[in-house]
Amino acid sequence: MKTNRYDFSDEGAAVIVPEQGKKLRVAQRPVGKLEDMKSKTGAFKPWRLVFNFEMEDEDNPGTFVSEFETPIELRIRYTRGDLQKAENAKKPLRIGFWDGSDWVVFNENKHLFKQVADSDAKSGGELVVQLSRWSDPPIGIGI
Repeated sequence: MKTNRYDFSDEGAAVIVPEQGKKLRVAQRPVGKLEDMKSKTGAFKPWRLVFNFEMEDEDNPGTFVSEFETPIELRIRYTRGDLQKAENAKKPLRIGFWDGSDWVVFNENKHLFKQVADSDAKSGGELVVQLSRWSDPPIGIGI
């Protein structure tokens, strides 16, 4: 199966898009301001917004696709500093998305969340999720 990889090096993000019924491309969106995204539950505490995107139908510009025949993969780089913050808090490093009213954590069951360390595990790595649906919420790193 053919895949396309879209790299956003300034944001430390990559989106891997397997072949779908439509030709899709990643449309990057503004992430907004973290201070405007106050959690009601406090279950996830992001300290850094990292990325926001939508999937656009290449043949119909301005038309966005939110459900995928084959899940897309999102990879977000985490840094040594991110690791140290999580270790200092004695909590696992996580990523989540803003649903408009609260933060939702990507998890192992629904999103196949995993943390992939670089060869020097203390230098950073990638937080990886699989998405069957996606609209365009901002994504943050935290605990």
